[in-house]
Amino acid sequence: MRRISKTTCTIFIAVSLVAALVDAQTTTTAVRAESNISLALANEIAGATVAACTADGYAVTATVVDRAGGVRAVQRADNAGPHTLAASQQKAFTSASAKT
Repeated sequence: MRRISKTTCTIFIAVSLVAALVDAQTTTTAVRAESNISLALANEIAGATVAACTADGYAVTATVVDRAGGVRAVQRADNAGPHTLAASQQKAFTSASAKT
């Protein structure tokens, strides 16, 4: 049986370490970028929702959330009840969190 020389063993270890570092570096740089709704668009959506509901005779609160369920904009109609703030935010969060 042939013995592996010390030099061959050292080269093998060095190559293995380089391969592991390259693999780790590739994994680290593979960060996923996501787009989120802008504040301007979130305010536009909330305002249009409150206006449409007010025109139909409903006093509501509209909450717009981002992908993670974080609140981006909230608009409440003049005669909307205080309970509509929490209800609107919870419904918007549930909608965002139920997406796959």
